[in-house]
Amino acid sequence: MGSIRRLSFSFHLNSITLIMTITKSNKVSELFEVDSNMGQLIQKAAAIQSEYKRLEAELKEIRKITTAYIVENNVDQLKSGDFTISRLERGNWTYSERIQNELKKLDDDKKWEIAKGIATNDPTISCTIRTNKK
Repeated sequence: MGSIRRLSFSFHLNSITLIMTITKSNKVSELFEVDSNMGQLIQKAAAIQSEYKRLEAELKEIRKITTAYIVENNVDQLKSGDFTISRLERGNWTYSERIQNELKKLDDDKKWEIAKGIATNDPTISCTIRTNKK
């Protein structure tokens, strides 16, 4: 395993994002056993991840209900106390055949540059947290 230059862990409550980043001087190592402190941190992350999934499912249902209400009543915001739910509208563009062909050619050109070693890659390293199957 190469030397670790940076290890960061962040949990953002507003978007409920859990990120662990490890940057090393060489490629990613094999899975390895960790000491009890790191094991406890991993178990805590697993518990947070489980709660996150439960909350996301609950929020998804709330979003469906509030979105239907916003559309049905043609309003931009719903307010309750100091909490506001705002209408968001995202474009869903359909392009002409000419543009679609140009986008396809661009994708092909990108793949060609990757294959020829012309394109450069500066990967962002992160980790996923999952429960192992028993």
